[in-house]
Amino acid sequence: MVADVRQNALDVAAELEKEEDDVLDDEEANETVVTAALHEAFAKYQERWHEDDHKPQAKKGKKGLAKLSAADVAAIVDCEKVELLSHQAIAHRYNISTALVGRVVRAARKNAGYCSQREDNERCKDQLTDSVRQLIGDWKDEEFGMLSLGRLKKRLREETEHDCSTAKLRQIMRRELGLRYKKVKQLAPQTNRLKNLVCRQQYALKMLEVLVSGRRVINVDESWLNTMAYRRHSWTKVGKSNARPTKELSTRVAILAAIDNRGKAYISLGTSNTDSCVMLAFFAQLCKSLDCEDSSWREHSVVLLDNASYHRSAEVRAGIKKLGVPTIYSGPYSYVSAPVELFFALLKRGDLNPERLQLGKR
Repeated sequence: MVADVRQNALDVAAELEKEEDDVLDDEEANETVVTAALHEAFAKYQERWHEDDHKPQAKKGKKGLAKLSAADVAAIVDCEKVELLSHQAIAHRYNISTALVGRVVRAARKNAGYCSQREDNERCKDQLTDSVRQLIGDWKDEEFGMLSLGRLKKRLREETEHDCSTAKLRQIMRRELGLRYKKVKQLAPQTNRLKNLVCRQQYALKMLEVLVSGRRVINVDESWLNTMAYRRHSWTKVGKSNARPTKELSTRVAILAAIDNRGKAYISLGTSNTDSCVMLAFFAQLCKSLDCEDSSWREHSVVLLDNASYHRSAEVRAGIKKLGVPTIYSGPYSYVSAPVELFFALLKRGDLNPERLQLGKR
């Protein structure tokens, strides 16, 4: 009895092992078939890829009327009128549509000067394109600022007498010159360029010479106020908002200040934008005040200015020379050596109207 049970168990184990071997053989066969299919598909892909490399490139799309030159238009008209070719043959020769051939032929029949008008327009367009290309080639960012269509149109009208629309200028710059209108990326100022370093060095040597001689230095600069509250931080309780109501000045106040190294200050307030005329008026009043204090102040004083455009303009230079004001211009990015900047920083440090006095009708 025990021998029979043992024999049955051995038979069952043998059958299970045989079934397992059959399953493994089937899996190996399936894997082999799948691998072969993948290799075959990859070989076909490589073959097709190499065939695509050696294929001739597809022809470009057919040209439109805007891409046809005046010579092409004249040749199309001659083909239809002289050679008596069909519209289909002309379209095949010049890679254009049959409808476009008919359009050109009908326009030439309707207007005898159609081809000559296109030649004149093309010549004017070429002249305008050459003028724009020359202006862009001569453009200097440091002298004229960033290139814009408005400034280009103005210079084009002034220098070449070409008066065209902004849309046409944009089309020329994009299609003919290959330019693109992109966003300006803001870069850090090049404060340590070789030119700026040399200018600051020369300015420092000159300023040290002035200070050693004991002369009075009067620093002139301008700023503006658009609000009365310049406090940026204040203590507050935890969980409580630190929002404070502030009243903006409806018309910002321009401040022109002259601070000397002897502790005196001369302040002028106004509501107009600072330009050459405002600076000349301020210098005239400043000279009157200094003349009342000491008529010989020009002999032992010097006025320090930065490189703002309304400090270096021809009008301001001529006015300063006429008033007899001895001046010195600071080097580029020399804010640390300008004491008037500290005056403006202290002025805008806190609240200019802590008692909340009424400043206007509103």
